[in-house]
Amino acid sequence: MVKNYSLSAYFLTLFMMSSSFYVKTRPYVRPGASFCDTVLLMGAIQYPHLVDNVPMVRVYCGGNQIACDTNNETKKLTFSIPFKGLQSEFHILVAENIDWVMEEGLVKYLKVPSRIPYKLFLLQRVKDDSSREILPEAHSLLKTEKSKIHYCWSIKQDRLPETGRIPDDAIIVYEDPEYIAGLEGQAAGQNGASAYELPKLVMRTDLLEHVGSEKELHEHATKLLLSSLDYDAIHARVSQEVNHKAKTIVALTT
Repeated sequence: MVKNYSLSAYFLTLFMMSSSFYVKTRPYVRPGASFCDTVLLMGAIQYPHLVDNVPMVRVYCGGNQIACDTNNETKKLTFSIPFKGLQSEFHILVAENIDWVMEEGLVKYLKVPSRIPYKLFLLQRVKDDSSREILPEAHSLLKTEKSKIHYCWSIKQDRLPETGRIPDDAIIVYEDPEYIAGLEGQAAGQNGASAYELPKLVMRTDLLEHVGSEKELHEHATKLLLSSLDYDAIHARVSQEVNHKAKTIVALTT
């Protein structure tokens, strides 16, 4: 269900954006920490090859609006999310109707209203013992071997509590859950990496047939972007950061 977006709602949104209204959630980086203490989650939404132009989709996480890029050649929408390296469990929520609960003038948490369809995935990063890269230790007379630990994703479909409360650090994809076929890809990365790759959200292969046409797909995307202004008002935009970890520059761009 897409929220109706009127002129009065537009001006209300502008007022909200200029006020101190914000989501009280856990920040990406604790006060005093640097970006070099974090790594990036690289996410993607894969569209079927019959789609000529990939539509823009809103993505939120931890009280922030996440910048997305589209690539019509690969039929992908991609995004990057910084997180603390020790975190190994993540949620991905797909829903097109989100609400919030207020407390003392602040947004306490986000929720999915009752009887509204959604898809929620629980990802757990675990060691992949079936795939280990053995490398000789450089400049060692004994030529000892060092094992690099590889990680993969354990993927489970999950449910929200009865209150509909969304986990504070969930990755929220503001899209019709009926468009999503599931998650694809289990490889996450290896220890010491400056980024981990999330399983990509794969759109159903009959997406255009399900929606009606590519024109209708983009009209739906436009309606969601307009209604997402309500959510943009309570989410901060992530400023560009650069991680020089492991001699590899990883940039997060808004």
